[in-house]
Amino acid sequence: MFATAVRRAPRPLRWASAQPGAFVRRPASRRPFSRQAMEDLDAHFRYADHRAPRVRVLGPIVWAVSVSGLIYLGCAGYSVHHDVTDYKKRHRTTRTPTLAQVDNDSGWYWAPKKADSQMLPVPLWGNLSPIGKSVYSLVAINAGLYGASRLTPTIPARLAHVPVLLKSYTLFTSTFVHGGALHWAFNAYATVMFGLQVGEGKVFAGSGSHFLSFYLSAGTLSGLGSHLWSALPWPQPITRFTPTLGASGAIMSIVGSWLMTNPTSQIGIIFVPMSWQAQDFLWGLLAFETLGAFGALKFLRLGINHASHLCGLGIGALYTTYDGKQHVWEPARNISFDIMRRVGLV
Repeated sequence: MFATAVRRAPRPLRWASAQPGAFVRRPASRRPFSRQAMEDLDAHFRYADHRAPRVRVLGPIVWAVSVSGLIYLGCAGYSVHHDVTDYKKRHRTTRTPTLAQVDNDSGWYWAPKKADSQMLPVPLWGNLSPIGKSVYSLVAINAGLYGASRLTPTIPARLAHVPVLLKSYTLFTSTFVHGGALHWAFNAYATVMFGLQVGEGKVFAGSGSHFLSFYLSAGTLSGLGSHLWSALPWPQPITRFTPTLGASGAIMSIVGSWLMTNPTSQIGIIFVPMSWQAQDFLWGLLAFETLGAFGALKFLRLGINHASHLCGLGIGALYTTYDGKQHVWEPARNISFDIMRRVGLV
């Protein structure tokens, strides 16, 4: 994948970046993008008289927004079909009810005896709520793809997103691949710890379909934010060639939602022996990610996509503040219900 980007670049760049091209000749390598090669490439554009290839803007925006809308409509359609079918079975009727009748029917709500967040480490699948099934399914999918990437090292290179490449679909696929075991483990831990609590809260109200649509859309849109950030003139030129992968953008959207939902709760960082109030932690996290996005934290060598984190955090905070359930999810359910009723699916 990196070699494809190199072939689109000027001839001097091809000569200066021979090391990354070795990945094509030795696909068994598990580190196709060495730090030294990326630093040499950055110096090539920073100090030499060469312009970095342009990054597409309109195409990725249209693709990401369209896919996010389709994700919401698809998940809303599944939710509506499930709820209407359940309504008909319990009321022993073949007549299609209105969506208001389904939503007002208290019987269809899944009411667990104990919240999933209180049934740790991992409850049995049959005892899980819809939110629990969504959260653990996402963790399992990410784990499966990480295991597959260990067997086939070319998978991350094919699914990761590189801004200079003509591949918009990787804005979505990059959410499911990770760069290492610790990368996956930390993301899985955060998904479970925050996802279960957020899903059981007032924003998602226990709807697994709503939570899944938010997670997938936030991952895609945060990837788009990182892509657009690399197109701006002030970031380092190397960001246009740097592959982005991982579910951090989607997870940060969940964290942003949790912080806005529980502003007075205490939150800490793993391995750090102290905690902060959620509203104070949010401002500190915003400052940290903003500084990182502008390159002020480069000396730390964290390898974090700060732009994606910042976008995810903003998506989660705005979605919670402006009631995404009422203004996004419910309209999506209404549209899906109208379409499915017209074509006879409900």
